[in-house]
Amino acid sequence: MLKLRLDKGINLNEYKSIFYDDFLLKYRSVVEELLEKELVEIKNDNFKTTYEGMMLLDTILVKLM
Repeated sequence: MLKLRLDKGINLNEYKSIFYDDFLLKYRSVVEELLEKELVEIKNDNFKTTYEGMMLLDTILVKLM
């Protein structure tokens, strides 16, 4: 989860290979909420925060725990 603090965010393929789990399915309801609020985005298989999301990162991380 700490990779969300980086510009690239979480690489979804890397997450799956390490944890044998699909990040988007596991956190589906939270991801949908965050996408709707435009706090995160998915680009090039990376789940990352937007500028607004970075300002609220601590709140986002709590939701994902």
